[in-house]
Amino acid sequence: MSLKSLFNEAFSDIKDEMRPRHELDEANFNAVNMSLKSFIKDAFSDMKTDMQAQHELDKANFNAAKAEAKAQFEEAKSIPKQMRKARDNQRKTQIAEANQRDVEAKKRIIDAQSL
Repeated sequence: MSLKSLFNEAFSDIKDEMRPRHELDEANFNAVNMSLKSFIKDAFSDMKTDMQAQHELDKANFNAAKAEAKAQFEEAKSIPKQMRKARDNQRKTQIAEANQRDVEAKKRIIDAQSL
């Protein structure tokens, strides 16, 4: 046996381990690159769906706040109408009471004059 064959035989395991590692590095790089592309694609897809869902939520919240503000405004506008209506009802009852007192007073006047 020659020295070269002994050297090759002794270090063949190391050479086999070193060579595939380098070849695997390129293969792994491509695999990692593809998985990274897939990961980024999935991440952006997830972000897009989350963004769309958040947009829908924001739109619904905005519409709800807008409707609540309009309801408060309409209620505030109707308060004077309600107060006016209550005052009108109160005046009507006061007028009816005053008319009743007037009728009673006129009866008393007539009764007092006829005596």
